[in-house]
Amino acid sequence: MYGNNKQALQIRRISIPFYDNLFNTPNGQRFYFPEHPEIDRSTVVGIEAHFRRTPPGGFAADLDTGAFQNNLPNTTGRYVYLSFFNEEKEEIFANVPMMSIFGRFVPFALNISPKQKIKPYSGKIKTKNCFAYIPANAPIVVNTDFNINLTFYIR
Repeated sequence: MYGNNKQALQIRRISIPFYDNLFNTPNGQRFYFPEHPEIDRSTVVGIEAHFRRTPPGGFAADLDTGAFQNNLPNTTGRYVYLSFFNEEKEEIFANVPMMSIFGRFVPFALNISPKQKIKPYSGKIKTKNCFAYIPANAPIVVNTDFNINLTFYIR
């Protein structure tokens, strides 16, 4: 697999619950990534973001920048930022706008590959030190439960 000419040997995906125990997403609160030792041991060469939400029909689907169910990525997604830290708790990718690492949305009826170039973030991270957040002064209020899925291209 190649992401902008850097060879990735594996793909690993993690899901970050982006809500508290009351199913709210308070602005300014950090939501830490779950620990993933395989990603921690490897070098990340690319990252891609997805939203995942279970709609009323009971099925689940990745949400892209154009797509579905209250248009969450276009509204909420543009206010979500990610910060990536290494094992020494040094911030290596600071305040990455999640909209910048989405794949593009293409309807299945067009029979076109939805892939684009993977954003070339390269380095070793410690997943349990990384977090996602909505800035405290963002003009939105999120009161639903959804997860942020990140796909890591690693070697």
